[in-house]
Amino acid sequence: MKRGAEIFMDAKWISPPRIKAYTTILMVAFAIAVAGMILTARNNMDYMHRPLGTDFISFWTASKMALTGHVTDVYAPNLHYAAQQLIIGGAHYNYTAFFYPPAIC
Repeated sequence: MKRGAEIFMDAKWISPPRIKAYTTILMVAFAIAVAGMILTARNNMDYMHRPLGTDFISFWTASKMALTGHVTDVYAPNLHYAAQQLIIGGAHYNYTAFFYPPAIC
């Protein structure tokens, strides 16, 4: 009997019908999760009172600030948080930081 990683080495158990079935199951589960998140959201906030796409708000805000000429403000947490609140509609939540360092050109 094969053990551990050996079962994945020959992968004879992976067949086109199984691949299709597993992908379908994952797609349905993902659709249910997204629908649940959207249906339980209120005013762009999820059921735990975080912005929808919590990690995304940081990058969206940073790009919006950069495109409007406020590139260095992205690295000022108070300004970045204020811009996040404007985008999310003034809701109060924990700050989602922008961790990427400035690019050196």
